[in-house]
Amino acid sequence: MKKLSVSIRLLIFDMDGTLANTLEDLAEAANFSLQRLQRPAVSLAQVQTFVGDGMGKLLERALGPASMREMEEAITLFQQYYAEHCLDHTRLYPGIPEMLRHYAGHAKAVLTNKPHGYALKMAEQLALTPFMKLVIGGQPKIALKPAPDGIRFILEQLRCRPEETVMIGDSPNDILAGKAAGTYTCAVNYGYRAGEHLRSFQPDFQVDRPEELIGLF
Repeated sequence: MKKLSVSIRLLIFDMDGTLANTLEDLAEAANFSLQRLQRPAVSLAQVQTFVGDGMGKLLERALGPASMREMEEAITLFQQYYAEHCLDHTRLYPGIPEMLRHYAGHAKAVLTNKPHGYALKMAEQLALTPFMKLVIGGQPKIALKPAPDGIRFILEQLRCRPEETVMIGDSPNDILAGKAAGTYTCAVNYGYRAGEHLRSFQPDFQVDRPEELIGLF
């Protein structure tokens, strides 16, 4: 596995499918909304293909054709349920705490398309906050990945250059956002997208387990 010959100062992590396995709680929240709207439930495998582009897109994909009123109701139901149950089953992937401790001397941040309030709550409850300089979730003033806006915001806040930064995530959105912002990119194969699919987006690095991140940068 190649290592960088430049000094990396900042590691930016996606949340869902990268730091934490959130899939079961997302599926239960989606199915709570669908049940209340008298729509068929979706499977865990289906939800795995729906996540990554924010809550709105997840529900849009789960609902299929729907009126604006149905979408608004689905979002409200999802938010009510997920606010109470977002950590019922969600856990950090094995090896994540050890990897974060290894990079104690590096600046670290979370950038997720998950709504900002949930991102903050999860980072705190999963004991990620002490490791992170910033936790940034979806919010009106910052375009979601694959737009590079969130990465650029973090770079500005932490006064780091793109060439000193790596974006680490499990989806094409993470790779595309990193490339657009001019950072290095690292795909993780243990999340919600197949490694072969991620490889087609040509990340600079690719790992199968969180432990493989140790010493890579």
